[in-house]
Amino acid sequence: MYIVAPLIYFEGQSTRINLIGKRLRQILETAVLLVIVGTVFAGFSVSLLGIPLALTFLMGALSTPTDATATESILLDTENEY
Repeated sequence: MYIVAPLIYFEGQSTRINLIGKRLRQILETAVLLVIVGTVFAGFSVSLLGIPLALTFLMGALSTPTDATATESILLDTENEY
């Protein structure tokens, strides 16, 4: 929490609005995909401890990063590969 909050603040201050407009589709697709994959992975992993599956999915969804810093770093990595 103490590490992620300053990163999100810095990213919000340094991100240009026109860049968000250009990449809105990529940002939304990546964010949604990361939330789904993170939720399913965390949900099934934590359910092995005997916690009900619905609660583990909720815990996984709440802990999934959807901030601009994570999304931008993934987008930059995928652009460099192609």
